[in-house]
Amino acid sequence: SAAFLYSSFDRPEEVYFTKHIDGLPWAKPVTHENQLLATRELPRAKLYRWSNPEDNRIIEGILHYPPGKFEHENLPLFVYMHGGPSDASLNRLQTNFYTWAPLAAAEGWLVL
Repeated sequence: SAAFLYSSFDRPEEVYFTKHIDGLPWAKPVTHENQLLATRELPRAKLYRWSNPEDNRIIEGILHYPPGKFEHENLPLFVYMHGGPSDASLNRLQTNFYTWAPLAAAEGWLVL
């Protein structure tokens, strides 16, 4: 059996459980602590990948859209410069007070 924390861009963090490690894709949440967030219209995010022509490395970026404006054009852009890997942007709903991308997106900015 395995219990673990899981979230994604559009799913608040909850504890999930599976009886077998092969069942991870079908694990079910066993908590609903963030149910209020799940009922709100939140910023949405999309992962983009670019190839560096100099060394063919794949570079990833996450574009955060304001609530209700997913893939809209001509939005004001906020480029959030940060360092990784300790401060990397990840495919999870980040709700910490110091996480600028979703906060700025909630205020109407398109955040990269």
